[in-house]
Amino acid sequence: MTSEEQLAQWMEEGLGNEEFVEDRNYYLNERNGKEGTVSGCALGAALVGKMKDAKAAYQLYAKKRKRLLPLSSGAPIFALLLNIHQELADAIDKNHCDGKPARQIIAELKRQTA
Repeated sequence: MTSEEQLAQWMEEGLGNEEFVEDRNYYLNERNGKEGTVSGCALGAALVGKMKDAKAAYQLYAKKRKRLLPLSSGAPIFALLLNIHQELADAIDKNHCDGKPARQIIAELKRQTA
């Protein structure tokens, strides 16, 4: 399985996690007023899918972010946590921030590997 295929699978699993809500405004963030739920970007969805636990994914991201900022923004942190190339993380981050829904990004990742 290529890194793109694995990433697409993790993103799908993350989006399907009932504790995760897609939100382009945050890499990963605990949702106020909703105990145990996390909102985040397409890369955040992939980390939730990889870990199969939204809260644990948020805690890992927050810990790594605290150690690396201000040296690094979100995409490089996700590249490390997801073990993907920096260029791939940057492209997904840019596409999602530019308004492309995570499901569309997943479809494009799958097309690239078909």
